[in-house]
Amino acid sequence: MIPEKLILICVYLIALTFGWPALPLAFSDVPNSLSPSLASGSSEDVPSVAKVPPVTARPPADTAVPGSSVEVPSVAKVPPITANPPAETAASPVPVTPPITATPPIAATPPIKKAPPVTAIPVTTKDIPAAGLRRISGTFIQYQSWMMQMDSKKWQPELDAMRNAGIDTIVIQWVKSDHIRFYPVNIPGNDPTEIILAYADRNHMKVYVGLQSDKNWWSNWSDEDYLQKTAQKTVVLGKSTLKRYGKHSSFQGWYISYELSDADFDDDEIESVNHFLKRTSLGLKGLSRKKYSVGLSTFFNGRIPPAAVQKVYSEILKGSGINILMVQDGVGVHNWNNQVAEKVTPYMNAFRLAARKNGIRMWGVVESFVNTKDSPARLKAGHNSERAPADILRLKEQLQIHAAYPEEKILTFDFFHYMSPYRGAAQKSLYDNYLFQFQ
Repeated sequence: MIPEKLILICVYLIALTFGWPALPLAFSDVPNSLSPSLASGSSEDVPSVAKVPPVTARPPADTAVPGSSVEVPSVAKVPPITANPPAETAASPVPVTPPITATPPIAATPPIKKAPPVTAIPVTTKDIPAAGLRRISGTFIQYQSWMMQMDSKKWQPELDAMRNAGIDTIVIQWVKSDHIRFYPVNIPGNDPTEIILAYADRNHMKVYVGLQSDKNWWSNWSDEDYLQKTAQKTVVLGKSTLKRYGKHSSFQGWYISYELSDADFDDDEIESVNHFLKRTSLGLKGLSRKKYSVGLSTFFNGRIPPAAVQKVYSEILKGSGINILMVQDGVGVHNWNNQVAEKVTPYMNAFRLAARKNGIRMWGVVESFVNTKDSPARLKAGHNSERAPADILRLKEQLQIHAAYPEEKILTFDFFHYMSPYRGAAQKSLYDNYLFQFQ
């Protein structure tokens, strides 16, 4: 008869071999005395049992269990969760918001093509032109005796510099001053007006030829007899200049070199000056069938109020035959630094209203110099020891006054002496800094 313990051991071993589910129950029924003998290796004859493989981690879902004939359907592998996956591996990239079109930036300060001269005023972003800053488009040229030595080769760079700065109109202040003529008659020599007109023809510029100046004008402008003779002499010289220069397409007419001011005119003086202007301008216009223009210049010192200037000049200009009134701003003569708008605007408006009332064009004249007569240093500017070039900041203030009147031309007195890059270091500084404003 087989012992009961041996039977139970056999059943246990068989259960272990085939993985029967009843194992726990059967094992729990084994007497407690069985465990020690199994742990220590009993001397009783126990059949060898295949070693139970160690429990391993669950195989991947898409891998069949070893020894199993059942196919487990593959399941898509879930990718591991990673922090902040790279953009190229994202399941669906987040659409990028299109950039908002920015307001065009304010133009940066253009680079200076060449280093400014040592004497140049430092240019900063403050010097970028304000909206509406007007540029100079014309200049006076005041002849002096030494300029008669300049031939066309010497005039060429001067005129090129003017044109490069945007100047298209030249007003020659005079061809005769007192007893000095600025043109040759019988002796060969340079004729600066001929040189300028020939250049202007080639470059589509306009030239107004000034006639004569007389130092006696300032003490005799109210004398009727003097005014009549002066008008006659002016027309005679106008005829001579028309014959000499009228062939040039750039010749636009004449400039009356006798200037008027904000003097305290009475009614008789207003009438005398008005008659002088009529005789002169109508006499000049009668020299040709062409419609040439006649210009006149005025200035002010603040002697009478702006309202009085408007009233007086409304009468002086009435029927005068003047086409263009050129008003000097006086800033250079009086050194109205930091007072430009206060001193200039009221009088400019007064002359403007008087000119408009009589159908006359008005041009502003900015003085591009400073008065050094009372300065201890008395700087020398070109060939005039009492004047020197202005600085760019003051010149900008002068130009800004004209911003509201784009129909009016702006001239300067005068480019050749105070803004030419060939006249000296201070002039070149003003020239370079002026050009910088419009780059």
